[in-house]
This record gives sequence, C-alpha cells and structure tokens, in this order.
Amino acid sequence: MGKKLFCRGNEVKRGQVTVFIILGILMLFAVVTIFYLAFPSAQKKIETPNQIDSPDIAPVKEYARQCIVKFTLEGINLLGIEGGHIYSYPTIENVDLPNDEDYHVVGNARLEKGTGNNRVAYWLTDSGVAVPTVEFMQNELTDFLEENVPKCADFSYLTEQGYTVSTGKLTANISMGAAVVVDIDWPTTVSFSGKKYTYDKYSYEVPVNLGLLRNIAEALTGYEVSTSYLESHAKNIISIYSYSGGAKGQFELPPFSFTDPSCSYVTWTLPEAEAKTRAILDQSFGYLKIANTSFEKKNGPVYDSFIWQFFPSLPTIKIDFKYDQLWPTDFDIQPRSGTTIKPDKFSQSSVPFLPMFCFQKYRNKYSIKAPIQVKITDADSAKVG
Repeated sequence: MGKKLFCRGNEVKRGQVTVFIILGILMLFAVVTIFYLAFPSAQKKIETPNQIDSPDIAPVKEYARQCIVKFTLEGINLLGIEGGHIYSYPTIENVDLPNDEDYHVVGNARLEKGTGNNRVAYWLTDSGVAVPTVEFMQNELTDFLEENVPKCADFSYLTEQGYTVSTGKLTANISMGAAVVVDIDWPTTVSFSGKKYTYDKYSYEVPVNLGLLRNIAEALTGYEVSTSYLESHAKNIISIYSYSGGAKGQFELPPFSFTDPSCSYVTWTLPEAEAKTRAILDQSFGYLKIANTSFEKKNGPVYDSFIWQFFPSLPTIKIDFKYDQLWPTDFDIQPRSGTTIKPDKFSQSSVPFLPMFCFQKYRNKYSIKAPIQVKITDADSAKVG
C-alpha cells in the first residue's frame, strides 16, 4: 500500500542556546500509559453489520473478534509510543530511549509487558520537520492489522468441535478522527453440523481521539519552529541558575553575560558545567506548561514565566515536557581554554594613590543538542485494553 509519509519543512535555525528538538511529540495513550494515556473506560464492541448471526458460528466470530480487538489496541499503542509510526523507522530520524511505562516495543513492532527501550521518532530536528500525516498513521495501522490478525486467528483448534473454517484475504480500512474506526473485510466460510455460513464484515470503534492528539502535536511542533519556545525555556532555566558573583554555588552555571567588579574569579570545567546543566534541565524542564490546558499551577512570577500561550481552551488536554539527563546529549560552551571555562579579566593599577581596579567579564554561549519528549494526554479519550 502506498504511503504519504511526512509533511517536511525547511531547515530550522536556532539562537544562542541551541536545543535541537523535538523528540517524538509522542501521543502515548491507551494500554501503555507517554504518551501512555490514563483514560476512563469505554470502547464500542465489534459489530458485524447487515449479516445474519447464528449461534452455530458464534465461537468463530468471537475468536476473530478477540484478534481484531487485540491488534487494534496494540497498534494504537504502538502509534502512540513510537511517535505516530509502527514500521517506518529506517526512513526517519529516531532514537532509542528507556521506557518507564508498563509496556515496551520488541521485535518487529510488537508490545511486551515490562520496561525496556522504545524507539521514538523525531518530529523536529536541526535538519527539518517530519510530522506524520493522519493518512500515514492510518496506513501504518492498516498494515499492522492486515499482517497480524490473520496470524492470530488460527481456527484449527475449532476442528475438534466440528468446525471447518476457511478465510480469504483480510482487508482493513482505518479512519482516525474523534475515534479510531476499524472496518474489516475478511471473507470467511464456516461449515458446522451440515450447514454452511459465510460472512465478511467486522466494524470496531475505539473512542481515542487520535486526530485531536496528532493535531495538537503538529501545532506544538509548528510553534517550536516559529517561536523556539523550548530553547527559550532552556535559556530561562540556565539564567536562573547562572553565577552572579561571590563564591561559586554548588548548582551555579556559567552565565550568558555577567560583569563582576572583582579581582577574583571563578571557573568551571566543561564536564562540570555539562553535568550541572543536564541535572538542572532534568529537574526543571517539566515546569514548562501550555496555557488553557490541564496542569497544576504553581504560584509565583518565575513559574508564570514558564507558561506559553498557544491554544484556546483545551481543559481535557494535558501536555508534559520531559528531558532526562541520561538521554543522548551534545553539549558545549564557548569560549573556553581547553576544558576550562573562565571570564575575561581586566585590571587597572597605574592611577596614583588608587587601589587596583579589576572586573571580570563572563560571556558564555551554550550549544545543546538533545531530545525533548512531549506527552499529550486527553482525559476524554477512553482507556482501552
């Protein structure tokens, strides 16, 4: 099946603090709640529209139903965990990150209970934008169902009960909007007790609003391109923790720009500055919030400065940002002498009867290239599984 893969953008330019992002604006939902989502329970049962039901074939239909439900839910979760992808990783930039949720991806696009690494797609990097379209996600789930449901539905165990079951090619059609609607065409012939039955249609609806989640994720990616809000948040955090004179504090970082009227100065090694910056961003990136969404507001002007205005009222949507200090990160600060970061020193001692006058000018440019994980939760979407 042909696939329309991505909407691609131009190269994204960055400012002084460079945080090349976004690591999968992940839509983690459903069973493996990133983004996986915690939902209230609700899902529509499978129907076989416009076809005559008979108790004789109920075991066959129920077995097929269980396979369709299992792989529909698993496929939805794969799309969420892997940033809108199931199979397409050889063609896009991605990264393996440890997963602290209940499930992780193994082998050829399958979920397994327990923690482990998950492969996540970048939606935005320094080289451009790669946002999966709705059509692309529908095709990924279609291929997943067409591959796995027939393997699951091994009707041979019904032979001992007197059934003979034969099936044709399974074709799936997926629609993603306010719900994920799965229409299955699967020609099936059942012989039992001297009677023959034929049917081919299944329909299944999962009330997970993938369309909304994906559109919010795309908008957040676009706002990053136009406003660099992730870099701005990183700058804000680094500024708060920057050195401002006197003895160097345990968590103080090299400042972007600071002039200290002192004859003494402080230094950092690059590994020291990197370790502190990683740890601080790890603890602080989650303070970034999006206005008009669901979050617990902290009091104070500093926390207010971490809130960005992008959307109208989205009271059921929760958006969480995460950076982990153990994730792969490129880090540098310039200027430096070898691995030592220190200020420019200026002094004047030639004026008679006046003491030596000194000042230290700290000027530091950070370059950080790291993944930022974005988790989007919709409280109105149903918990499935």
